[in-house]
Amino acid sequence: ALGAVLTLALRCTHYFTVLEEHTGFFTEINAYVIAFYALLIVCVLFFLLIAFAGRKNYAFDTGSVRRPVSGLVSLLCGAGVFVSVYGEYSAKDADTSAYTVSSALSSSAGAKVTYVICVLGLIAAVWFIVFGITMLTGKSNGSVYKLLALAPVLWCVARLVVRFTRTVSYLKVSDLFLEMMALAAYCIFFMAFARCSSQVNPEGSPKNIVGFGFAGALLGLVCFVPRLVAVASGHADALYILSRADISDFTLALFMLTAVFARIVPAGSLIKADGTPVKEESKE
Repeated sequence: ALGAVLTLALRCTHYFTVLEEHTGFFTEINAYVIAFYALLIVCVLFFLLIAFAGRKNYAFDTGSVRRPVSGLVSLLCGAGVFVSVYGEYSAKDADTSAYTVSSALSSSAGAKVTYVICVLGLIAAVWFIVFGITMLTGKSNGSVYKLLALAPVLWCVARLVVRFTRTVSYLKVSDLFLEMMALAAYCIFFMAFARCSSQVNPEGSPKNIVGFGFAGALLGLVCFVPRLVAVASGHADALYILSRADISDFTLALFMLTAVFARIVPAGSLIKADGTPVKEESKE
């Protein structure tokens, strides 16, 4: 929480001081920029460290019980993905000719990739909604949705690929770089979550849910909250022309945090799908 407050505050200062309009390029590298990236790296490394150091202590709760908070957050995430899909579709014809940046989305091939993203996003939204209903009713632990659970992973991978195709330096454009880091964390988290929730080779995945759940949530908040602040305060021009304030970053961050706190349990307290305790046997 402390890391999020500090990184968000530092990131907000960038939009008011050192970001060039439309391109998102830094006009200068000052102390606020250095402090932001240093703090972000420290936080992400800390999250991964505690996850991998305690990997033997984490387990994924697969009990079929009502989880109202998880269910509501998942439904909210589904709505957020729908909004994101609409934003991706609306941006496919964005005119970048007046700026020093361009995008593969302006080509016919890029437009086709956008359609793929939209389709995968719609499927991912369906999974979030179905999963949310499952959590609200408690009649299933969600393990029956094995293939559908991969939809968020594929959606995030497709979005990451498109950002790699943009003909602008993602190292110089801070918005684009942060999006790519966030999407990479999303991919690893949702792959681990899909393995655990569907019970397909879940060994070793709880640590990824913890580490990349915290890291992805922080990066998602960094991608959304400062942009929303910039737009609300009349500094929308400081955003990179193809990087909007995407509500799905916020809802995905909520989903990841909820998954960590609600589904990750001590390794000795596993329960079966019917709610009965699991007696663990030594693997030595």
